[in-house]
Amino acid sequence: MRGSALRDRGWWIWLLLVCLGIASGACAAELEGIVLENLSGRPIARAQVTLEAIQAGAVTVSGSTLTDSAGRFAFPSLPGGAYLISARRRGYLVARYGQRRWNGAGSPVVLDAAAHFYAEIRLRRLGVITGQILDENRLGMAGHAVYAYQAGTDGLRMAAGAISDDRGVYRIIGLEPGRYYVRTGPRQLEDGRGLLPTFFGRTTALAEARPVDVNLDQEAGGIDIEPLVGRLTRVTGRVAGAPPVTVTLYSDTGQHEVQAAADGSFQFDELAPGPYHLVALAASSPMRGAWRRLQLSERPAEVFLDLAPLPVLRVRCEHP
Repeated sequence: MRGSALRDRGWWIWLLLVCLGIASGACAAELEGIVLENLSGRPIARAQVTLEAIQAGAVTVSGSTLTDSAGRFAFPSLPGGAYLISARRRGYLVARYGQRRWNGAGSPVVLDAAAHFYAEIRLRRLGVITGQILDENRLGMAGHAVYAYQAGTDGLRMAAGAISDDRGVYRIIGLEPGRYYVRTGPRQLEDGRGLLPTFFGRTTALAEARPVDVNLDQEAGGIDIEPLVGRLTRVTGRVAGAPPVTVTLYSDTGQHEVQAAADGSFQFDELAPGPYHLVALAASSPMRGAWRRLQLSERPAEVFLDLAPLPVLRVRCEHP
């Protein structure tokens, strides 16, 4: 009898260890699922699936894995709790399990001990803008830069760019949903003429440009641009101050950055006429800088920047 009682007691101790995850993971929770492409419903191999645990109001990464050739993933032997699941792969928008909007938060999955949960996650392809860069005879121009800008509260923000192929065809990929403006870059032609940065809508002015709406799982096609011919200009100058000095030229569609030479000289080429801001910053202590507003015409501009100490902001907090 005593031996039998000891055996029974040992069995219960072993079972307790199993359920605590010490002797085995049999009583642990398990989360598995599949990642599919949204439009075709085909499984996505090698998608990265991340599991995050929610504990005491904090979110920490609990595990990460790649889907197999059938799009399947699994996280075995999990302790009970609340989890967030997300999946990503190049060319697709990050998907969070349970989200209701493309940029919304995911819904937590609550697992009890020994629970089994199956999740299906669908990845949506990021948007694409495609078209052709054409010359005056409507022939494709190879090697021409083109950019997609997204409008924001502080002006345009460059989202992505591309270079046209031998047919003049370009594809700007990896775009989130929204409204964009497409513009070519400047270019000096072999005959000496210049091509101005031109928006879709055949204009150099943002106010007259035609916007392009981008959606997930779709391509916005036929966005052809024939760049306008005009005279490009340049800015040359010199910075008075100790090197190294970074000089940045800002416009409404982006920025160009160069390092001034040892003698402080710098140059920006192939610029379209228009308003710009020129900023120079020296990597010295204390920091020194200079700023200049420019209105470029077709004639080259030459500027001189004299570095001065930057203002220092000091904040003091006092208890009333």
